[in-house]
This record gives sequence, C-alpha cells and structure tokens, in this order.
Amino acid sequence: MNASELGHASRAVLFIDVVDSVRLIEHDEEGTVLRWLRMMDCIENSILPGSGGRVVKHLGDGMLLEFENMQAAASAAFEIQNASARDNAEQPPDSQILLRAGIDVGDVIISHQDLYGRGVNLAARLMGLAGPGEIVVSARAGTIDASPRCRR
Repeated sequence: MNASELGHASRAVLFIDVVDSVRLIEHDEEGTVLRWLRMMDCIENSILPGSGGRVVKHLGDGMLLEFENMQAAASAAFEIQNASARDNAEQPPDSQILLRAGIDVGDVIISHQDLYGRGVNLAARLMGLAGPGEIVVSARAGTIDASPRCRR
C-alpha cells in the first residue's frame, strides 16, 4: 500500500465506551453483555440512521462512530446518553451501564473502512477524560455550534 491509496475526508469522530465495564462484567457477566449488546443494537438501528452516522468498529465495551459533521455527532452522542439513561432507570445503581464519550472533528485517513489520524486519536483521549454520562469535545469541535444543549 502507498499514500495514494489512502482516502482523506473531513469527519466528526465519536468514541463511546462503558465506564467501569470490568466491574460490571465481574458482577453480572451475562446480564451486562446482554444489555450492552441491546444498547449497541439501539445505537446502530435507531440512533445512527437518523444522524447519518456509521459504526466504524466495535471495541468490546466501546464503539468508534463516524459522522459527516459535528452537529450530527453531537446529536447522536446526546441521543446515546439519553438511551443509556432510560435503560439505567430500571437498574439498581451498581448495575447501571454508564457511558462516556469523546468527539473531535477534522481530517481523517480512511483505509479498509477504518479511520486513522490525529482526530481519531484525540477523540479517544477525550473519551478517557469524560466522566460517567459526559461528552467531551475538542476545542476544534467546540468552535462549531453543535447543540443548544452544549455548554462552553
């Protein structure tokens, strides 16, 4: 492969993952996995079609998602957090699947249906900074009016 075979595009990248997944799985492996599988199904079949997003890949207890723009990524991130909150309303506190998210927007490298580059790495690191139920966006993404629900 050489550089001319790589695709380049401007995209919004959203990483999500389950906070404290090891503890949840140790507490109730089958129940946690089933609930996470249902959540991923909801994301893929209910949330992403409306926002024009796509699943780039599943990461065990997380997902890498791609969108055409920041507005779509932010909207999907809020919908995902809301879906998680609805699911958690029926669960005891120690069994709740809480999600954290990170978003960046900019140029990415596309190869074999996967995404690479600075924006992908930054979105992953921002996700790591997010607390339970939080969505952290890069300064670059934050300059875009993503949603009236966002605070600066």
